[in-house]
Amino acid sequence: MNSEDTEKQIEINIRLVKTKGILSMKKMLYIFLVAAIIPIVLAGCTKNESKKDDQQILKKMEQSLKEQNVPISFVSKQDDPTILDGAVPYVYKVDLNQRVGYNDRIEIYIFHSNKELKEGLKRQHYTMTTLASYENFISNKILLVYFASNGKTDKFKDQIKEVVETISF
Repeated sequence: MNSEDTEKQIEINIRLVKTKGILSMKKMLYIFLVAAIIPIVLAGCTKNESKKDDQQILKKMEQSLKEQNVPISFVSKQDDPTILDGAVPYVYKVDLNQRVGYNDRIEIYIFHSNKELKEGLKRQHYTMTTLASYENFISNKILLVYFASNGKTDKFKDQIKEVVETISF
């Protein structure tokens, strides 16, 4: 074999190594991207399902409370998850025809698990006037807190307790 043939063979071998190296890099990149995208897509689907579940729970709770003659209306979903370890309350006003700012209210917290709910309860705290009081009602991973502006939580206690104890999720 002459030197010209040797150089050609070396050149061919270099091209083969480069081509195979590029193909393997492309394959590795493809596998990496697929492996990275699948968990992201699955996580997104789980969050959407969780939001749907939360909305179904809230609708069922609201309907059941109204059937028990608790006059509630939805106010808002709070954006501050600091009160109970990341759980965000859905706030309802209890319509008692009282002066503005003095209505009772119900906050519904939906936790991911009973363990999270129990941890949240350990850190539960609210800033309230001395006349106001609250009472917790717990079902599965749901915490319903009834706030009474005049300190008397017994107005709807039995109805709320009935809803929380009998509702199934």
